[in-house]
Amino acid sequence: MGRFEIIDAVIVGDLASVKAQLASDRGLAKAADVEGKSVLYLAILEGHNDIAEHLITQGADVNGANPDGQTPLMMAAAWDRLPIVDQLIAAGATVAAKTLRSGACPLHFAADRGREEVARRLLASGADPNQRKDDGWSPLHTAAYFGRLTTAKVLLDGGADLQMTANDGKTPLDCARAGYHKEVEEFLASYRANRSSRGRWWWPFS
Repeated sequence: MGRFEIIDAVIVGDLASVKAQLASDRGLAKAADVEGKSVLYLAILEGHNDIAEHLITQGADVNGANPDGQTPLMMAAAWDRLPIVDQLIAAGATVAAKTLRSGACPLHFAADRGREEVARRLLASGADPNQRKDDGWSPLHTAAYFGRLTTAKVLLDGGADLQMTANDGKTPLDCARAGYHKEVEEFLASYRANRSSRGRWWWPFS
């Protein structure tokens, strides 16, 4: 048995084979394919939560990134694998990890796909609601651009800054307009107006 056998077992979802191979060589929990994707990453990608859970208990590297810098937590956030998100965080997964290509963090992945429950878990575990990508986009910029209204509300409740500007000067409200998401645009505009009227924010150009 070796890394290719366990990779095959992970991809097809053969939990019994994975358990047998790890019982023989626990080090296989940290195996990766030729592209640098770990068996844990692959299990999450393929939707095999039972295998992912077992790999974590057997010492898989919860922060092991692929060559693009994507971590298992990012993949779990993107695909709404909520039980795996919980287990990864409990095992020490870094909520502030960033990809190499864009600087996206797990919360950006959740915002992109509209995974509001995942976003709540990440925020409760210390994720920064205003962490920026390399282009200056926060998770709220991302949620607004892709029309993820419920996720935008979760981010705002978690402390996201509606005034934050990206590298190009755009705010989350601008991103909602750019993405043609009228409902999100109207909500963010109303949220801004309500906060401004209560005196919690100062708006120098209003």
